[in-house]
Amino acid sequence: MRNFLKLLVCAALVATSFGVLASGDSDSSRPYQYATIFIPRSAGADNLVLNAHWLGYRPLNECFYAQGRVNYMFEQNFHGNRLARGLFDTHELLFQGSDITGDARSSQALLADYFGLSTKTNAKLSLCPRIRNNIISFNLFLGLSPLLDGLYFQLDAPVVHTSWHLQRRASKGATTTLPDTAFLPGYMDDMFTGTPYDVDHLKTVVPLTSFEDALNGKGFGKVAPWTYGKFFEGKHDATKLAAVNMDLGYNFYECPDYHIGIYARFAAPTGTKINDHHAKQIFAPTIGDDHWKAGAGLTAHAELYNCDDDHIVTAYFQGYVVHLFSRNQTRSFDFKDAGHLSRYMLLKEFDATNNATGKAINAINYTTRRAKVTVDVQGEAILEFGYKSCSGFSAGIGFNIYGKTREELSLRHDKLAIDNSKWGLKGATDLSVGGFRTQGSTIAAQFQLNPADVAGYMVPLTSTQSDATIYDFGTIDNSLDLRVDVNAPGFGIVYLNGNMQGEVPPLFPATADLVDPAFTDSIAHASGTGAPLAMDGAQTDIEWATFTPKPVLVTTDMLDLQSARAPHQATFKVYGHLGYSWCDCDWTPFVRGGAEAEFASKSDSHSMNAWGVFVTGGISF
Repeated sequence: MRNFLKLLVCAALVATSFGVLASGDSDSSRPYQYATIFIPRSAGADNLVLNAHWLGYRPLNECFYAQGRVNYMFEQNFHGNRLARGLFDTHELLFQGSDITGDARSSQALLADYFGLSTKTNAKLSLCPRIRNNIISFNLFLGLSPLLDGLYFQLDAPVVHTSWHLQRRASKGATTTLPDTAFLPGYMDDMFTGTPYDVDHLKTVVPLTSFEDALNGKGFGKVAPWTYGKFFEGKHDATKLAAVNMDLGYNFYECPDYHIGIYARFAAPTGTKINDHHAKQIFAPTIGDDHWKAGAGLTAHAELYNCDDDHIVTAYFQGYVVHLFSRNQTRSFDFKDAGHLSRYMLLKEFDATNNATGKAINAINYTTRRAKVTVDVQGEAILEFGYKSCSGFSAGIGFNIYGKTREELSLRHDKLAIDNSKWGLKGATDLSVGGFRTQGSTIAAQFQLNPADVAGYMVPLTSTQSDATIYDFGTIDNSLDLRVDVNAPGFGIVYLNGNMQGEVPPLFPATADLVDPAFTDSIAHASGTGAPLAMDGAQTDIEWATFTPKPVLVTTDMLDLQSARAPHQATFKVYGHLGYSWCDCDWTPFVRGGAEAEFASKSDSHSMNAWGVFVTGGISF
């Protein structure tokens, strides 16, 4: 009983440390618990249910001995909607276009325009991610007592085949039909289809009409396709060696009915590399955790009941903690204060002189960067009660806890190819604009420009909206107040945002969200003071002041580093198994089979709930 109490004290101390590790790691300054990446507990590699030391333990053996075994486990997650909340802050994504306004608009609706969906979109998408793992683990245990009493070595190499599927689910009462109303001229492309440049040759862009196209980043207009963060391309499978785990241990107390030992653990990453290829998918298969690990552990056992070696009940304990060393990985980041999934907003391209090129990209292509990632502590502990008889029958039930602290992350400032251009948040601004002739108080017709008079017909709109969010547009940066004098019929010219076409009152005080003075390469939005500029007269008599382009450009300082940092993880697992060993053989073969169920708290969206079944076969010699 005294030995059993010692075992329980050791187990309680380690279990308490894991509880602090897992549940006390929350960051009160962090306003959310989602992350742009999901990295699960390493399948097979972090599983003492399969790879506990006592499966090969023989006390007081003065000879070299060994045990080899092969484990197979099938594992599948449940509560997939919780994983969706970890990635998207919700399991139901609501997309609403810019034409959905007022009470009909939700404050948490993603702006559909950014994804190439129609401005009239009002649809939900429900997600329930599924992960299935097939694990074959090869294990070798060596007793090295002839070298030093109680010395042993264990090697474990789990091979994992995993299948990840970001499954769609029907949302009750939700509209899923996507409209095909075209974008207005200039909003996502050039304003004109070609010469002549008039109302009969306005260019429209047909929106994307399926979530598959929109969330796989299909290009539209002059918005380039996505390189990273794609949602749907069916199931994704991968097969890799998850890690190579090596333990060197020493049992410093070893008696027939109990032992206590320590061991050093080292793990080499051989699984998925979290690199640019991995970042192409928002829900990419991940095997292992792409870190070198080193740490230490404790193992112990105590016989609770022994009836002449015919019937034996034993308690086993094992636990370890490791440090995950720094590793360069690729992560996608959201923007600060722009909302979760703000990495999917649109960016306009600017040249070296800050003039707009008329092209755009999805921000995911810019916000995907290299980062240095470290995890301070990861650990696992197990407490099992086992029964075995002299006939070779065995059974066991156990409890397992697992935890990992949140990641520590810092951005690497590598220069990427995309950094050769400048970028600003597009918001609601157009990519290009055209001239409209004014007559009285309305816009009369599209103004036909003469190539002999100006350098170009479609003028790229230099304005940005740096306070835009994933949910709504912002305000024009560095806007300039202008007045358009349209008192005289037939006089005046105004460059309008395609979304704002309509009546122009006399002496209308138009800010840059309506009017763009970018008539030549040297004209662009700027801050202005003094009296508003008067723009009146015939086409050839219009006088334009010269301004320096002042778009607000995005920088890596605007990236929210916390958004790509995986939070802490904590799970507990219950399991049971039955087995049989052929004790009369010199070489002792054995088999066992069992099942397990792993649970995380309801609020933990980054720890996987899963069930599994396993079978083990091996031989001791």
